[in-house]
Amino acid sequence: MSDNAKTFLKQMDAQEVEQEFLPRLKKGLESFLWRKGQIDPYPVKANAAGGGEVEVVVDASHRNIFRQDYVGQPVFLKFKVDAERQYFTSGVLKLDGDKFLVPLGAPFFVTTKRSTCRYLATNFDRIEMRVAGHLFQCHDISSGGFSAQVARAKLGGMEKGMLFEQGELKYALKRFTIPKLRLVALLDVPGRPDELKIAFQFEGMKTSDEDALWRAVNASIKKLADMTE
Repeated sequence: MSDNAKTFLKQMDAQEVEQEFLPRLKKGLESFLWRKGQIDPYPVKANAAGGGEVEVVVDASHRNIFRQDYVGQPVFLKFKVDAERQYFTSGVLKLDGDKFLVPLGAPFFVTTKRSTCRYLATNFDRIEMRVAGHLFQCHDISSGGFSAQVARAKLGGMEKGMLFEQGELKYALKRFTIPKLRLVALLDVPGRPDELKIAFQFEGMKTSDEDALWRAVNASIKKLADMTE
């Protein structure tokens, strides 16, 4: 997670978890579990349990320990595909009959390259982009662009491929000037015919400004990812 690390974490949305992670999990992934304050993880077997949960299967010799010390406690889970791709999440371990289950409602992350680090904004974040007279509340943000969900009527004459100049990004207490923004996507929102999801790509940023924005994005991701502290 540091600036000098070779890999970083990208936050995943629910669709990515459903389409990318769960099919891999069903095929079998090397999995590990930590409790808060625990240094060495427990190797476990993880199965998709349905209903947005993962079943954690532990060695028989550890089951009583899990019942006494882990049930009802937040745990951190790591699922390893290979050295290049690993998934992380957390949740409260519960006991349902004889099964240990962890809900998948917490933020989900996957290792990635720096350029694709992406933060999914929450209702508590103040991340806004002003461009061409429009003020967009960011749905997600990276050092390379952002997306937002907006009413069709508010887009005016904006079309995919258009290039806009001098956008201003407000990221919490920080402000960034984006020299150019290109509208790269206009997507329908399922179940909401009056809304669109739009995506802009940043262009022409100074390396120092891009680095500063990346550090802000990375700090937001790291705050969510530090689940064991």
